[in-house]
Amino acid sequence: MNKISYYYNLIFFKDFYLSILWLVILLGINVNVSYLNISNNENLLEWTYSMRGYVQFVILIFLIYKNFFIFSDLRNVNNFFILFFLYNLVQIYSLILSNNDNYNIIYNILALNIILFFNIIFIKKKKEVQKILYFFILLIVFIYLGFLVEYLYNLIIKNQLFYGHHSSKSSLMPVINMPRSSGLGRMALLIFLFCITFVDLNKIKNKLFLIFVVIPGIFLTQSRAIVGIYVLIILVISFSKYFKLINLQFNDFKKNFIIFVIVPLITSVLITQLKPSNLDYYKNLYFKKINIDNTKNFKFNKIETDIQILRNQSPSFTSYRAEHWKDLIKKTVQSTQSILIGNGVQADRFLIKQTASNATLYFYASSGVIGLLIYVMIIINIIKTLVKKINYLRKSSYKDNNFTFAVLVIFALLIRGIVESSYAVFSIDYIFFIIAIYFINYDTKAQSKHHNHR
Repeated sequence: MNKISYYYNLIFFKDFYLSILWLVILLGINVNVSYLNISNNENLLEWTYSMRGYVQFVILIFLIYKNFFIFSDLRNVNNFFILFFLYNLVQIYSLILSNNDNYNIIYNILALNIILFFNIIFIKKKKEVQKILYFFILLIVFIYLGFLVEYLYNLIIKNQLFYGHHSSKSSLMPVINMPRSSGLGRMALLIFLFCITFVDLNKIKNKLFLIFVVIPGIFLTQSRAIVGIYVLIILVISFSKYFKLINLQFNDFKKNFIIFVIVPLITSVLITQLKPSNLDYYKNLYFKKINIDNTKNFKFNKIETDIQILRNQSPSFTSYRAEHWKDLIKKTVQSTQSILIGNGVQADRFLIKQTASNATLYFYASSGVIGLLIYVMIIINIIKTLVKKINYLRKSSYKDNNFTFAVLVIFALLIRGIVESSYAVFSIDYIFFIIAIYFINYDTKAQSKHHNHR
């Protein structure tokens, strides 16, 4: 088997229609609800967005049909599937009853398509489970690299730091809006988790890609949450041996700190110097020094061009999140309906014209007390599953890369959910979170026994 065939079989499903279906579902990630109103479309790109949105309804009908016989035997259905399915049903019901924009149902449709698709793969296509991850991570790498080039373009040509760009029109990529800098950093973080779990980092090209392409995307975007989570992960993989979690261990702390923190951080700082105003600063400084040396005048005059490496800080430590949280809770409890079933998907935008910036509050605002109970049950099921399968992290003979990756992703996204809506709403976070909780719930005993007999 040549390399092309090997990678093809690694990524694509044997039933090719599943690969096409998976791709079309994923293409709905950046479809904005505003483009479902086709009367506002002005160009081909906007029409393409609309079609990618409307095709999701067709996919939903098809997936319900394919899942019909699976639903007939609930013993085969993942508990997490049931919980997320109920979560979306509550949101749809509350969306219809509230004054929230009914077009927002597209996010429910996209979310339901994900779990319905996964239900087929994890029950009917068990031997191909990992392909959902490989296919998705490949797409994320392409998206990340494409926007990394655009962010570099904005840095060098437009004199802009990596931070910001939310709602900015894309100049190089065939999309309407660029992702937020925190979104780019989040993609880099998830690619990092995939690489340290599945990729052979003994190969120098893989290690160089990680150190000089992926990790700088975490530092350059300057998202405090993403950088904080990244540092925590470095600590987890460095000191996990002290908790006997040997399958999470990744060399030693000193080596990790140098390779995964110091070198990429220096690289990131050097990249920021490509900002034209920063280059002008050094140029002016250099010519000032020459002038001083020639005139023997050692008094420095103020250099007009400022150097900027770090983003401008918000006057609010939480970037006004605390105020938004209070406002969201207040407006949700004002309605009896809101308390019980919430205001549907995108309730935060409906109530306070801002993102909830907290997964728990988003569950509450969008699906009320019922949603909060579902969220608690999701967390309890995650904890129970991890406790039950703790040996997958403690015994080398039980090592399972899917499980290890899933644990790291759940750890990262649960923390991110404190300051972002994250996995509570359809997004890249949501898809990775669903993949991860399916992986931890997936039976790997056969693989473990195989390792034991070796």
